[in-house]
Amino acid sequence: MKRWRWVGLWLSVCLAGCATVPGVVTDAAGGRPARPWADPAGEVRCGERKAFDAGTPLPMDVLPHVVSALQAVFHALPGPAGPPVVEAGGALLRLPLAVGPWPCAVTLERNAAMRRRRIVVRGARGTATLDFSTEPGTITVGAATWDADPLWSRATRPLATLLGAFLSAVSGGPRHPGLSLDTAEATCTILDALRGSYEEQRKHFIIDRLRAGAHLDGPLGYALAEFLQSHSRLDDEELGRQMECLRQAAADATADDCARLLDSTLDQIGRIRPREPK
Repeated sequence: MKRWRWVGLWLSVCLAGCATVPGVVTDAAGGRPARPWADPAGEVRCGERKAFDAGTPLPMDVLPHVVSALQAVFHALPGPAGPPVVEAGGALLRLPLAVGPWPCAVTLERNAAMRRRRIVVRGARGTATLDFSTEPGTITVGAATWDADPLWSRATRPLATLLGAFLSAVSGGPRHPGLSLDTAEATCTILDALRGSYEEQRKHFIIDRLRAGAHLDGPLGYALAEFLQSHSRLDDEELGRQMECLRQAAADATADDCARLLDSTLDQIGRIRPREPK
C-alpha cells in the first residue's frame, strides 16, 4: 500500500498539467495495448508451481487486482469504456476502461510467454512505465530507470501491510481506504458490462473451432474448460469426457446445431450439478 501511494504521487507529477491531453495506458513500443497482467503457463514462484482455476474466467480472476492497482495509481476508480476483445478462447482479453479523463487499454492474459505486470502512461511530458513483473519493480521515464520501492528490503512487505490493515479494521482501529467496498463495486460494474460480449465471443470461438476440427489441447480446450464449468467444477475425467463428446458431435454439425448442442450440454451439467457461487 505504501508503495502504491508513492507511485501514485510520481504519476501525478508526471501527468501534471495534462488535463487537456489524456494519458493513455499503452505500450510505448508500436502503440500496442499494455499488458499489465500476464501469467505464463506452469510458472514457478517461491518454489511452487502456479496454476489457474480453469472454471473461473480470466476477468473474474484478475480484474480485481487490476482495478485496485489503477485506483491506487490514479486516485480514481476505473469504469467500462467499450466492449472487450476476446482472443484465444478467453485466455487473452483486451479491455477498454476509463479512469477519470484517462482512457486505458488493459490486456489480461493466461498461458502467456512470460510473466508481466506493467502500467505504461503517456502524457504531455512523455511516457512513463511502472514494471513490477519482478518485485519491487522499476520505474522508467525516458532513458532513466530506477527502483520502484527503495524501502523494499527494509519496510513491511505488501501482504503483511494488507493483513495489518485488515486486523486493525476488524478490531475497531483505523480503517484503511483500500478496504473500502468501492473497489469491489467498481470491479463488479466492469464485469457486468463485459459479461454478455465476453460470453458471446467465447461461444462463437468454440463453435468455429469445433466445426474446424481443432485439437482439444490448445485454445479450444481452454475455452471449453471455462464454458463447461459455468455451473460448477468438473473433475478432470468428467471434463475430458464432456469435451470429447462435444468434439465428436460437432464434427458435421451446422453452426446453429453446434450452438444448440453447447446449450443443451451446459443445461444437462447444470441439472446434475447445482450452480456454485463465484
